[in-house]
Amino acid sequence: GEEVALVGGGNSAGQAVVYLAPKVKRLHLVIRRRDLEATMSRYLIDRIAALPNVEIHPETEVLSLEGSKQLGLTGATFGNRTTRATHHRTLRHLFLFI
Repeated sequence: GEEVALVGGGNSAGQAVVYLAPKVKRLHLVIRRRDLEATMSRYLIDRIAALPNVEIHPETEVLSLEGSKQLGLTGATFGNRTTRATHHRTLRHLFLFI
């Protein structure tokens, strides 16, 4: 029921997105490439596209993480590698599939 982020663009990341999306409020898929075509199977790309709570962030990387020993992860800042635009998300969970 929370907002989460998942970093990675391969088949393992795609399978994780399909598994996690029904369990979370919003899933941010962070990928360094322009799209998923070169690194993920078509059936996974199609399934992800049909998930209403998944937002894909292409050409993006993790810039910073925030948190504490008491609370754990509390947020992350992401940056677009092309436009240099940044955005912050309040998160308690960040999954890495790299």
